[in-house]
This record gives sequence, structure tokens and C-alpha cells, in this order.
Amino acid sequence: MSRTLHDRLADLAEEAQPVPDPGDAWDRGRRWQRDRRRGTIAVSLAAALVLVVLLGTSWLRSHPSVEPASGLGEPALPDHVWAPGAWLPGTGAEPAGPVAVLVGAERGGWLGGAPGVVGVSALDGSYRFLDLPGLTAEVGSPALSPDGAHVAYWTTGSTTESPRTASGPVTGVAVYDTVSGDVRRHDIPTAHGLDPELLTWVDATTLALGSGQYRGGDDDPDADQDVVEPGTLQVWRLSDERPRTVPGLDPARVVGAAPRGLLLGDRSRARLWALDGEGGVRRTTAVARAGEDTCEPPVVDPGASRFAFVSAGRAAGGSSCPGTVAIATTGSPVELLPSTAGTLQVLGWVDEAVAVLRLPSPRRDAAVVDLAPLDGGAPSRVLAVDEDVVGGGVQVATDLLGSPTRRGAEPPTPVDPRVVWGGVAAVLVAALLAVRAWRRRAVR
Repeated sequence: MSRTLHDRLADLAEEAQPVPDPGDAWDRGRRWQRDRRRGTIAVSLAAALVLVVLLGTSWLRSHPSVEPASGLGEPALPDHVWAPGAWLPGTGAEPAGPVAVLVGAERGGWLGGAPGVVGVSALDGSYRFLDLPGLTAEVGSPALSPDGAHVAYWTTGSTTESPRTASGPVTGVAVYDTVSGDVRRHDIPTAHGLDPELLTWVDATTLALGSGQYRGGDDDPDADQDVVEPGTLQVWRLSDERPRTVPGLDPARVVGAAPRGLLLGDRSRARLWALDGEGGVRRTTAVARAGEDTCEPPVVDPGASRFAFVSAGRAAGGSSCPGTVAIATTGSPVELLPSTAGTLQVLGWVDEAVAVLRLPSPRRDAAVVDLAPLDGGAPSRVLAVDEDVVGGGVQVATDLLGSPTRRGAEPPTPVDPRVVWGGVAAVLVAALLAVRAWRRRAVR
């Protein structure tokens, strides 16, 4: 017996699954939406909290809790020098003003670090990298003028023939004005590059420089690349447009400078050559025995009658530093200052005392600057230097050594921005992945 269409529809109705209650479906949909919204908000709030902590920490480390005082009047040395961070700001278009202390340090960069120079302001004690256009980091180190108003440094540029890239190449010298920010450059014609031999301040406005010429560049035989032609000595008075050549004097023989001239080594003796206004020199009668073992160049006193140097200690295989300061005076034997043991460098003269950079203890790398009286009395402390600073080189504005010091301000320690922005990107990606996973889970 055939079944009617009505019977078949009835059978299909019996076999069909029960239709869910529409009211239950609506509630479940609303519940899924609420769960997804709550998860998205929770993940977003957690990500925002992490970003606030990350960026806040970066900001706090980039800005010291106690800003250095400003408008303090006369320049002064700080009583403490801290190791600068690699991500300190640069001077840019805002000069640091007179620099009290110059410190060599690695400067951070997006593609890697590079040698840089940090200036500690003599006015407010702030630390900033000096932006020195054309600075070559391969050779030598910048020289701070006695008053802290200028920094001289070797520059890199173009050569007329194949350059010797292993040494920069060095193609000239520049003077940076720490007060105005101006830079005066003097390019020295060179075929392959210069071999810097001398860069020192005679006084606050007179710079002595000397350099030889490499015989070969990268395209020449290795033997030629290591040969240096005899150098020339030049004196640059900043009132002049360019340096003047001093004929007849080898810059390699210059072992020190003084307000009145240059100290030239002559075997185991030293003679002072006075500079005249035309760029010439004349030998004076200031002659003293310099000794054979010295750690750093001697420093001549303002009267040009004596000089101080570090007499190297004896060690297996030769001499070693640090050592003890020796005073050489015309017509007198060399005298040692026992209170200066551990001296790394003589910085300058202050009346009847010498300022020295020394290690007060052989078991510590932290250094100090002391004023050591010539009469053998106990040294007086000028400033302390963190141990991480000494290896990069320390220079002070020697004109400030006789003045009272000012309480130093510890520099900020900015976080590597690559770490900060990498962390920001990681947090955002993690947040997106967490939201996506939660929404899928909520749907199921």
C-alpha cells in the first residue's frame, strides 16, 4: 500500500533531531560574547601594565632622580666621576659648556657600539657625549684644553690616493668649542693617511700637533703600509686661521708642553723650546735629566724651570706602571715623591704641588686625583674616579685644579633602546596571540 506525502513527512519529522530552544541559543551566544570580551580586556590590561612598567623604567633610568643644579656660576671640578652609560644623550645643537672632565667611553648605536667621548660639565656636572664631527676612533684620543673650553681631536676624510683604512685614515685635526659648539677643522693633504704623533695643548689657546705620512695604502704592499715618512711639527694658535709649521723640530721628540713652549727629549735629557709669535722656537736654558723609564709624558711647571713625570717601577722584563712621581729641576738631581706611589699620570702643577691621577691601593682599580706637595707632605684629595672610568682615559681641565670642587651628580643610566622597543614589540605580539587563542577557546 503506497504511502502518502503526508505519511512520509511525518516519518521525517520523527527521525529529525529536536530543535534547540531558541532562548538557550541566544543566551549561549551572549555568554560567548561576554567571555571573549572579558578575555580581550584582561589581556589588553595586562599588556598595558607591562608596557607602562617597561617604558616607565626606561624613562626613570634616562632621567636622574636628582637633577644637577644649574646656574652655579664659576666652573668647578666635581668631587666624584662616575662611569658613563653607553646611551647617554649627545650634545647635538646644545653645547655642554666648559668641560671639567673628559672621559673615554663606548657609545651605543643601533648597529653596535663605537668609541666615544663624554664631557662632564664644569657648570652643572651633567654627563653628555660630545658630538665631534669627523672624529676618528682608530687612533689617538681627544685633548682637553686647560680651561675646558676646547677639545682637539684627529679627523678622518678623503686621501689623494689609496687610503690606509687600518688607521682611519686620519686626514686632519679639528677643535671643538664646548661653549659655542663651533668646530674648526684643518685638513692636512695626505696620499694615504697621517700617523698622529702629537696632540697637546701648550696653553688654553695654543695647540701643538705633529704627524707623519704613511707611505702606502690598502692597495699597496704591506711593507709600504707600515712605513711612516718623517713628521712635521705644527703650532695652532686659535687666533690664527690655520696652524703654522715649526721647521727643524721632530714631533716625535716632543715629550711635554708648557705655557711657554714644548719640552723635547734629547737622549736622557730634556730641553724646553720657547715658542714665539711667528710660529718659531728658540731653545732655552731649562735643561734637566729626565730619566730613562717614564710612564707618561712629563708636565712642565708654569715657570718652565722643572717638570714632573712618573718614574716607572721595575718588573720582570722591564719597567711597569703605575709608578712614583719624580721632579726634575735644572742643575739638581731627580727627586722622588714617596707619597705619590701608584701614580698613573701627572695632570698638572698647582703652586708647590703636583696633581696626579693615582691608584690609592694596589688591590683596587678605582682611582683618585690628589694634590701632592713637593715638600713630601700628605696628598690632599681632589676627586674620586670610578674604576670603570680609568681604562677609558681621564682628562681634567687643569686650570680648575686649584679651585674648590663641587659635589658631583651621578649620571643617568639609560636602558638600551633596542631592548626597550624589542620588549614593546614582544609584548604586543604576545598580547595579540593571547587574544586570538582566548577568542577561539571561548567559541568552543
